[in-house]
Amino acid sequence: MSVHQDKRIPEPQTILSALDTQARATMKLAQEQVSSIVSQETPRKSGETAAALRPRVSRTATGAALSVGPPRGKRHGNVTVAQVVRWVNRGTGIYREGPGSKRKIRAKNPLRRMNLGNGVERRSVKGQHPNQFMTRIRERGTLRVEELAKQGAQDAARVVERI
Repeated sequence: MSVHQDKRIPEPQTILSALDTQARATMKLAQEQVSSIVSQETPRKSGETAAALRPRVSRTATGAALSVGPPRGKRHGNVTVAQVVRWVNRGTGIYREGPGSKRKIRAKNPLRRMNLGNGVERRSVKGQHPNQFMTRIRERGTLRVEELAKQGAQDAARVVERI
């Protein structure tokens, strides 16, 4: 004699809701771990930049996404954070990467000197060497997020099995 259980399949919306909740929880956990990577890799002098680059979790059509990048329109003095990140990553002056001629950076007014912020005034500077900190953040962060996503997928499967 066999016992037949009539177990109903849960509504698809219930399953999708459970998966969405688990995906967001996984991305929140990844956000905490990636934020420590961002603070370690961002150059020390740019405290405002590091704060602006904090990881953000957003909702997508397939679940949740984690992004690290300068927010649109956020200011850092007279320029945007996106410009600062681009200048630090690519370099400036004769050290910059990319097409075009590389030239020293000169003061806007030839009769005055540039104030470099530490009390030094110069008529021109060679520029800043590139610091590929965004690439390092992406490489280290991707590895960590992939590990957490695998674990989150297993956790989500267990949650769906219990429904």
